[in-house]
Amino acid sequence: MKWRAPWPVLLLTCGAFAVLGYHPGVEDDTTYLAGVKHALDPSLFPHDLPFVTAQLELSVYDTLVAGFVRTSHLPLGYVLLLWQFAGIFILLWSCAAIAALCFPEASARWTGVAFLAVMLAMPVSGTHLLLVDQHLHPRLLATDCIVLAVLAMLRKRRVLAFPLLAGALALHPLMAAFGISFCCFLAAEARWPGWGSFGRAAAVPLWLWEQPSPDWERATAPRSFLYLYQWPLYSWVTIAGPIALLAVLAARGRRRGENTLALLGFATVRYSLAQLLLAMVLLLPGAPGWLLQLEPMRFLYLTYLFAALLGAGAFGRWWLRASPLRALLVFAPLSCCMVAEQSLEFKGSPHVEWPGARAANPWLDAFAWVRTHTPVDAYFALDPHYTEEPLEGVHSFRALAERSMLADAVKDPGVVTHVPHLAPRWLRETEARAGWQRGNAREFEQLRQQFGIGWILVERPVPGLFCPYNNRVLWVCRLRGK
Repeated sequence: MKWRAPWPVLLLTCGAFAVLGYHPGVEDDTTYLAGVKHALDPSLFPHDLPFVTAQLELSVYDTLVAGFVRTSHLPLGYVLLLWQFAGIFILLWSCAAIAALCFPEASARWTGVAFLAVMLAMPVSGTHLLLVDQHLHPRLLATDCIVLAVLAMLRKRRVLAFPLLAGALALHPLMAAFGISFCCFLAAEARWPGWGSFGRAAAVPLWLWEQPSPDWERATAPRSFLYLYQWPLYSWVTIAGPIALLAVLAARGRRRGENTLALLGFATVRYSLAQLLLAMVLLLPGAPGWLLQLEPMRFLYLTYLFAALLGAGAFGRWWLRASPLRALLVFAPLSCCMVAEQSLEFKGSPHVEWPGARAANPWLDAFAWVRTHTPVDAYFALDPHYTEEPLEGVHSFRALAERSMLADAVKDPGVVTHVPHLAPRWLRETEARAGWQRGNAREFEQLRQQFGIGWILVERPVPGLFCPYNNRVLWVCRLRGK
């Protein structure tokens, strides 16, 4: 069956974007958006460049986005928005095409895709992943490539899968490793239906990893989601649930003669069980700490994606059928709940942060002032936990103010996890600000002498320092000697 319905998918994409919201510069954008800006202007981040570029050394994401900005002559903000929207559209379109191969009923197909559109911000068990982030992330672009590769394989056009998986590998090596593994299981299931060896084709990233140090272990210790055997019981339930659902759907599909549904369902089950077994071995207590860098439990991303698509499709077939009223009763409250959840997470910021719009958030106002009124080589110190402050909304100073900063204690450990040699520097810089909230001019001067910073961003005036900017929450102060 050919899929010829881009306009309904486009409408669903608009709805998905409206429910998800858009917040450039948050969370992982402390690396990815900052990396793109450095690719456009190499003079940025002269003091903390390793925290910007080290994790992007195996990805072409920053180069690709920067190249598109230069070629199109569009402002970066509009390029990021365009790519986010296009990434969501490609994801929903490819899932709609897969659903069309799995379900003969239109109600099942559209329910599956509509559920994904509403639930893009659904968390993936205990992995700290969402199906789609509220900002442009290379994971979304890599996922587009992977799902298109799965579609190609289901349509028996396996040659097309190779360049698509190569594209995913260039964008996000970890996601690509899981995508390659998934496609291996899909090919095996198509060739030998019901094959039982869960050990074959379990792919893990073949990156070059450094030996971690005690400092690295301190950086990763608060990131409990990396330690599988510390997950609470309910997280284990959320692992088993989607796998069991897929097994039931695949078995029913086989009995009904829906071969594509059975193929995709059983392949996902076998992929999930193999990857779970591999993760449980790699993350055994006492295993080498560097294995955490592989983050093997993130295999659940693809498990959740296909479980949501197929599970919702089966629900649409069983209950919604072709009833608009039933669909409204399900999706209207679900959409409202997701919007409310996003509003709480990013309290203090508009649900969609449009490019060029003036921010009402005092943190973003301060970041904008820093970006336009301080030298490019300015070096800042902030509270290491500043992204956890009320109204801050996990916005990245580095990505939005476009200035160097001492390492933070919330997002930079994610970089340290994959780049262990940064751990000693991260530890020095975060420990030196242990008493940040009580700091005075003399202590800030000591930070200047120790690290070479010239500016601070604080939540109170500091007697004895010149502070050329302040709003109702923040003060930007300049230290002596700079």
